[in-house]
Amino acid sequence: MTLDPSTPYEQTNFPTVYYLDNLQIGLDERIKTTETERFILNAILQGCGTINQLGRKTREKIKKLLNEYVQYIKVGSKEYHQIISQLNSYKNNKAQAAPTDPDQPPQKKPDLPEWVKAAEEAEQETLTLN
Repeated sequence: MTLDPSTPYEQTNFPTVYYLDNLQIGLDERIKTTETERFILNAILQGCGTINQLGRKTREKIKKLLNEYVQYIKVGSKEYHQIISQLNSYKNNKAQAAPTDPDQPPQKKPDLPEWVKAAEEAEQETLTLN
């Protein structure tokens, strides 16, 4: 996908992105599916045909699967501006050292072993005495 920072969010054509919980489809007892039905669902999501080309029973089952297991992901204005900002920071060699995901805590510095702490304190004392 190519993003042009001069194109406003409202005029950007984002591709259709979806999340398919494939494992759950196989384990769900409410809607029994065959491998063929899962293949048909995947083919439709990839753009190989439409639901209207299916027979009535298969079409109804595929519609249920789409409603239950497929979640479409939309890029909102806020996410778009975060992407553009991050790309600009890479372009300008100002990549952020902090994580870009605000839900992640900052990385914790590793704890130093006691012998290292003791050596650093001894070195500090030596520098203070001199």
